Amino acid sequence: GSYRPTKRFRIDAEASDGDLGPGGRLGTNFLYSDRTNLYLNYALENERTDNGHRVNAGNLVSGVKRRLSDSSSVYLEERYQDRGSLTGLTHATGINLVEDEHWNLGANAQLGTLRDSQTGAETDRKAAGFRVGYGADTMQLSSSIEYRRDDAEQLDTTHTERTVWLFRNTFKFQLTPDWRVLGMLNHS
Repeated sequence: GSYRPTKRFRIDAEASDGDLGPGGRLGTNFLYSDRTNLYLNYALENERTDNGHRVNAGNLVSGVKRRLSDSSSVYLEERYQDRGSLTGLTHATGINLVEDEHWNLGANAQLGTLRDSQTGAETDRKAAGFRVGYGADTMQLSSSIEYRRDDAEQLDTTHTERTVWLFRNTFKFQLTPDWRVLGMLNHS
C-alpha cells in the first residue's frame, strides 16, 4: 500500500509470505523539487541460494534521482546489503533514457566492499550493466547484461578474482485488468 501524508512525501509498504518465509518492503519518497526525488527504502527478501540454502537478504537503499528532461534521468545510490554472512556498502549510479513511447534504455555502475561476517574476509566488487526495454499496450519486454568483477580475500589472505556475466530477461503480458502473465529467464 501507499500513504501520502503531503503532496511531496509518500510512504510505501508491502508484506509477503511464502515457502521461503516472510518478506517485505518499506520505503519513503520525498519530492525535493519538480525534477529531484530523495528516497530511502528497506527490503527483506527470502531466497534460495545456488547450493539450496535459504537466505534472508536485507537491502537498505538511500538515493537521489534527478530528471534531466522528459526522456532522461540519473540516479546516485548508497546500498547497504545484509545477505546472510555477506554484508557491505556499495555505491551505485545510473542513467535511464526513454527513446520514444515504446523503447527505454539504461546503464549503471556499482562499486563497493562486502565483508564475510564469519571470516572477516573482504570482497571488492565492481560492476557495470546495460538494459533495454520495450513496452506496448499490454506487453513489456526487458533484457539486461551485467558484468561483475569480485576481488575476494581468502582465509590465507590471498586474493581470488571472479568475473561473472549476468543475463536477465523479463516478460509481462496483461491478460485482463486484474490478471497478467510474468516470465523471467536469468542466467549467469
